[in-house]
Amino acid sequence: MYSWVCTIYMLIYFLTDYIIFAMDSQFIRFVVLPKEFSFYSNLDKDQIEKYKYPTRLNAGLFMIILKGKCELSINLESYIITEESIVTVMPNSIIQMNNYSEEFDAYYLVMVPGYMNDIVLIQSIMPHLSTIMENPVLNIESKKDRDLFLDYCKIFQRIYERQQANPATEIIQSLMSTLIYGLLKIWEVRKNNLPDDYIGKLSRKEAIYHQFMLCLLKHYREERAVSFYANKLCISAKYLSAVIKDIRAKSVLALINEAVILDAKAQLKNSNLTIMQISDSLNFSNPSFFTKYFKRHTGMTPKEYRIS
Repeated sequence: MYSWVCTIYMLIYFLTDYIIFAMDSQFIRFVVLPKEFSFYSNLDKDQIEKYKYPTRLNAGLFMIILKGKCELSINLESYIITEESIVTVMPNSIIQMNNYSEEFDAYYLVMVPGYMNDIVLIQSIMPHLSTIMENPVLNIESKKDRDLFLDYCKIFQRIYERQQANPATEIIQSLMSTLIYGLLKIWEVRKNNLPDDYIGKLSRKEAIYHQFMLCLLKHYREERAVSFYANKLCISAKYLSAVIKDIRAKSVLALINEAVILDAKAQLKNSNLTIMQISDSLNFSNPSFFTKYFKRHTGMTPKEYRIS
């Protein structure tokens, strides 16, 4: 029962609260899509480089890797993506692409929340939401399965390009539903292959971890105390620390600091705000304290990072 309630909570949080994030995201570069749905392939360097620094998306994103590899950060966690990878990024996630190979290319399918209104599809996703969040990068070991997804994308691309001038929303939504159902089967297999006692042992901890990350991404600018997040989740600070250590092998404070530094780096690289303005946006008492904090965690002052 706990898992099901938490799954519903997280789905509602993602699909309805993204507007609040959009209004409150002026300090992290926020990529807003011009259309409800977009499809990209044959990526050029400029398209990849715009994600070189931390960026919050207003949309869900699927990436099916064609060739090459890249280091991708999704909500403070790093992944190596290769030709075997399919990436699922939930709306309002913070992503950053690093160290991509010269030949790196992928299919990008992006859609804003609310574009898919198939209630049966949404109900199908809900039981797997925790697994999806825990596994944003799926490595498809079977070449036949990978080729199937790639063939699907080629057909998708041809239909999408033909309909650019006058898109048929129902056809695009049906194609997306097919893709998502295919991914759901993979997530279901992965979930079923876990040890029998794994889900029972970790499902509650995983739910707490994901709720913590959602809460952290919403409040890190104002709150850096472990007790604040524990109170929000109605658990003790000691238990929250134990859960995060178990799931991420990091302390709660380390993840809070990572979120603050991620935001600071984004502002330093993607805005013309002064050090004082950035310090104020992150709720530091003064620029001097912000500078010491930033240097302690990065080895550079904010000014040094900005010009690096």
